[in-house]
Amino acid sequence: MDLFIAELENLIVHFGIQDGYSILGHSWGGILASEFEVRKQPPGLKRLIVADSLAASSLWNKSNAQLLQASPEDVQQGVAGGMKDPEKFGPALQKFHARHGCIIVPVPEELSYTMLQVFGPDGDPTVAAAP
Repeated sequence: MDLFIAELENLIVHFGIQDGYSILGHSWGGILASEFEVRKQPPGLKRLIVADSLAASSLWNKSNAQLLQASPEDVQQGVAGGMKDPEKFGPALQKFHARHGCIIVPVPEELSYTMLQVFGPDGDPTVAAAP
C-alpha cells in the first residue's frame, strides 16, 4: 500500500495539481484512494469519490464465502485453489461472476477481454495473485 500511495503522490506532483484535485477510486482504486486520504490527509484533495469498492476486506471475504457455499463444487474448489491452479481458478471465477457479478448474457466483450488478460494463454496472472 505504501508503494501505491507514493506513486499516487508522484502522479499528483508530476501533473502539478497538488493545490486542487479530485480522485475517483473504483474497486481496488477506492481502497487506495481511501487509504491515501486517511493516511496523508492531503490539503489539495477537494473531492474523493469511492465507487464499487469495499469498506473492509474481512466483510468482503465473509460475503464471498457465503456466496460460494451455494455454488457448484467445481466453482468452490476452483476459487478455493486460487492462483495456485489458474486453469481451474479462471473458469471458476467466471462462473462465480456470472451468478454474482456481471449477469449479462452473453458476457460483454470488454469483460471477456479483461479476464483473458489475466487467465488467457498470454495473460498475466500476477494481477490475480496479488495479496
